[in-house]
Amino acid sequence: PRRVGALTEKAVQAVAGATGLNNHMGSEITADPDAMGAVLEVVAARRLFMDYDYGRGSDHEGFMVTFEAD
Repeated sequence: PRRVGALTEKAVQAVAGATGLNNHMGSEITADPDAMGAVLEVVAARRLFMDYDYGRGSDHEGFMVTFEAD
């Protein structure tokens, strides 16, 4: 999760004026609550929005667990 957070921070910094993140069609990371927690820590710290598309079916369980915890 620490590496995920660092990579998320680096990606946000690489896009000037970024106001949020988008996970189009889901991804494997959303099935991992710890990894999603690291992503959402960056989102919260930078006061960004998170747009999430459930396109991959039930692989979003980790995201929902993390989201509901906050």
